[in-house]
Amino acid sequence: GSASAGLYTVEKMRFPKKGQKDIILYNSKITVSDIPAKAYEYVVNGKSAIEWIMERYQITTHKESGIRNDPNDWAKEVGNPKYILDLLLSIINVSVQTVDIVNSLPKLSFDAGPDETSGIKEYDMVTAKIDLPNVPIGTVGTVVHLYGSGEAYEIEFIKSDGSIVVETVLKSQVEKK
Repeated sequence: GSASAGLYTVEKMRFPKKGQKDIILYNSKITVSDIPAKAYEYVVNGKSAIEWIMERYQITTHKESGIRNDPNDWAKEVGNPKYILDLLLSIINVSVQTVDIVNSLPKLSFDAGPDETSGIKEYDMVTAKIDLPNVPIGTVGTVVHLYGSGEAYEIEFIKSDGSIVVETVLKSQVEKK
């Protein structure tokens, strides 16, 4: 009911103190702890993905118009009071996994000829060659980011139900459509 919904309401997520990022104070009742430092190495547009979520999912009031933006409204609309907390936890998980994948990639060498690359580039359409964690084999997606010299990709897949899933995949797991 609405009593439990209040448990997940977010106003502004914070770190306990400047420079301490292993803990996020989600709200007065919920604390996310044991966040590995490497989770913050996954950076999007100059900021860690985690800090983007913390910044975007807070209640704000536009100075001139006085319009209040409350991200909790979306959680209520979709009937999932845990939506923002689940999103934060997913972003932490994806960040750690992505950093692990990137760190496991072979070091980039600039003398690789065109025959050593799959020829896949940003915005190319690709197909999953295998079943991925959230994407069945044969699903079509768009490359939104290349890692290294194309050893891995970040791909936005559109599933059969119309939902969008972003997966970080190795070159061997997809083929150009």
